[in-house]
Amino acid sequence: MNRRVPSRNRLRHGGSGGQQVVAPPRTAAAGAPASVGLQGAPYGVYQLPSQVLAGPFPGAALAVPQTADLFFVDQPFLPTVRQYVPVGRGRAMGPNGGAGGRLLAPGPTIHPTFWAVTVWAKELIRSPGQPVPNDAQLAGAIGRQVSYYKVRVQWNEYPSRLREILIDAGTAVDLAVGPTTNLFVDLMAPDPASADPRPPQYDDLRVDVYIVASAWATSVPIGHATGRFTQALYFPEASPPGPMRCVRIGDGARTLQVLGEAAGAPATAVWSPDNQDGSALPPIGGITINTGAGELGTDIVEIPQNAKSVCFESPADSLFTVVQGLEL
Repeated sequence: MNRRVPSRNRLRHGGSGGQQVVAPPRTAAAGAPASVGLQGAPYGVYQLPSQVLAGPFPGAALAVPQTADLFFVDQPFLPTVRQYVPVGRGRAMGPNGGAGGRLLAPGPTIHPTFWAVTVWAKELIRSPGQPVPNDAQLAGAIGRQVSYYKVRVQWNEYPSRLREILIDAGTAVDLAVGPTTNLFVDLMAPDPASADPRPPQYDDLRVDVYIVASAWATSVPIGHATGRFTQALYFPEASPPGPMRCVRIGDGARTLQVLGEAAGAPATAVWSPDNQDGSALPPIGGITINTGAGELGTDIVEIPQNAKSVCFESPADSLFTVVQGLEL
């Protein structure tokens, strides 16, 4: 016999409910699983309502996806910061949230189920003189559908082990997760407490983002998880004499490319078996920096699967971007 569970209160930004084969929804009081390998405390999310329908076929029913959105506005633009924290209640707009204050936390399924997850965002980077946009403006034509923020997707690998992937929101994320009984999605922002250098012209820039996450249960996986993990680095002074600075290898990363803005930046790029800046461990290989006329950065290269980070030396006042290709 089917049992219908009442939907949550509808948020003012709208959205649609959905039908899924699930156990009773996880509540905020139940808490959220511990974060894996990241620093900082959550700071806010808002989940749109969904309706659930018990049934005998886990993930078999077609359903309107469970959907959540949030506005996270008037933040400093920090593309060179290398530590990320989840955006939780209190910092983003909206009255409700997913379990434990997450962007999206569908109720747990009775049986391990595949989930199709879609995340996209609209973003505006502003100079100091520009006003903060209202919700309609940011979600409408003024926002561009691309964002430098990250998205963290976590799921329980049966029976209870937590796995995650940290991925660019970018131009959009579409991935398959599972099989699992629990799924969690968070917006991840650069930690403002981090002190990584950035170009002086970035100091007063502000950023606003509107992000939407959807998920629906399926009987079989739809494609596989691919995406990018992008990180900018800025060297205000030449290195050496300072220690090499490193970018961690992303979860599920398979390929890497470095994009420079000027010849000779970076000067050196090597793979490291450690994930610390200035590690005493010797590198386990190098990356060729293109030096031909009109060429900047590197080719797309395979990431050694025993490397934990990629480390750099560079001339003074140089900015470059590390792009990793992800695949689960």
